[in-house]
Amino acid sequence: MQMIFDSEDHTYTSEYGQIFTPVTKIISITPRAVDFRRLPNQKAVTASAERGKIIHAELEAFIKRGEKGITLTLEWFVRVLYPLFTNWESEVIVYSDEESCPYAGTIDLICYDPKSDKWILIDLKTGGHETVDYQLSLYKRAFCIRRNIDPEKVELACIDAQDELAINFFRVRTILESWLDNLLLCFANDIPFVEPLPSLKGFSETQIANLMGVEQYISTIEKDLKKLKAMQSEYREQLYTAMENALVDTFECGSIKVTRVKETTSKNFDTESFKTDHADLYAEYTKEIRKKGYLKVTVRDVTKKGE
Repeated sequence: MQMIFDSEDHTYTSEYGQIFTPVTKIISITPRAVDFRRLPNQKAVTASAERGKIIHAELEAFIKRGEKGITLTLEWFVRVLYPLFTNWESEVIVYSDEESCPYAGTIDLICYDPKSDKWILIDLKTGGHETVDYQLSLYKRAFCIRRNIDPEKVELACIDAQDELAINFFRVRTILESWLDNLLLCFANDIPFVEPLPSLKGFSETQIANLMGVEQYISTIEKDLKKLKAMQSEYREQLYTAMENALVDTFECGSIKVTRVKETTSKNFDTESFKTDHADLYAEYTKEIRKKGYLKVTVRDVTKKGE
């Protein structure tokens, strides 16, 4: 299937008219994503973006036609990186027909490493690279599907060209598939995506990924329970008042029996006051009781960045 990219509004459309969400838009909901439009020095941001376009165009012209450019980044690429690998490709569009969120993106560079017998997907950054792991991992997922390549045979890397006098080439981790599933699900359903917290150090990556997969469901269930309990309390108060006004103590309706328990008074032992006034006696009669461990779930009000 042919994919058409519109550089004006940055959209991907198949030859059959199906619209695919850009990867860059999906990763914008990750906690580490930076909204460059809100950075204070917009002149620098614009200059970096324009320089990035030039470098991308030069890399494509060199890979496809052997043309030389004028940037220091291309000079570094030709001299340092290009000789290390083979089968170079540039500006390759990949897509994935995900059920939850069909997406597409453009891989800056693809090459083959004969030493490790692996393919390498490379992204060029002239700005920040905070979310390059998510970006490349989604590219890798689509790339492996489209070309029927074993994911174990594909590695990720980034060219950091923010400073052309100190260009850095580094490997990038592959995000777990279950994390990507959750990211796509969150984006499709307009749900905040939350990364595992540092407090989860004791868990393995697989366990963390599983936790990430159920976190949204737990959060939704807990919120629904809270709403239902509030509704239950309101209905009980209304029904109690109605029964009290009608002088009805009990009634049955279908499968339920409702009894109005009238207000009473009782006496309770003030444990805290006794503990303060008679500490020795309290200690003498205090027994150690073992309580069974349980799970406490606290649902935080997580809102989207920028809202």
